Amino acid sequence: MKYLYMTFFFGAISSNIQAQVNLSPKFFYGFQIGLLETVFYNEVNLTDGFSLKTGVGLVGGIDNSSFFATPKFELQPKWNFTKKKRFFLKKTVQYNASNYVTIALSYLSEWLTLSEYKNRANERIQLIPTIGFKRNYKQNLNVEFFLGLGYERILNQDIVKQNGFALKLGALIGFDF
Repeated sequence: MKYLYMTFFFGAISSNIQAQVNLSPKFFYGFQIGLLETVFYNEVNLTDGFSLKTGVGLVGGIDNSSFFATPKFELQPKWNFTKKKRFFLKKTVQYNASNYVTIALSYLSEWLTLSEYKNRANERIQLIPTIGFKRNYKQNLNVEFFLGLGYERILNQDIVKQNGFALKLGALIGFDF
């Protein structure tokens, strides 16, 4: 009977601590801008450590000394693996400020590409495992750095090289609502 009470007591304490870790809102959205990328995103916290981020934005590039920008649609299931540690060290975890690992599934369209030349960006799908971190300053201002290497498939049938590697590297500054 003594062990039953001890198990119940420690179980209640651990569930109480577990419930306090998630200080991020269940649902939030924001805007981030970088050197070659601008994104409006929505993030839903599924559990304390896992979230689902969806985003719509513009990705730019330079080709033959001309600039182009193309729309990008992205889906990222994220594992925020340092969120609990940051919480217990009394650091901010609001808006998922932590180190994370994600597998980013992206679709880059060519139908709204802004460029001097026609068909500068080819329609493609990318699957890129990414590691990064996000930190908040003041209350809603954030900065995010990420690096990933993955696979991409060009959907245009006229292109000979249709498969290849894709690099995802960036730094974004944003605002969470």
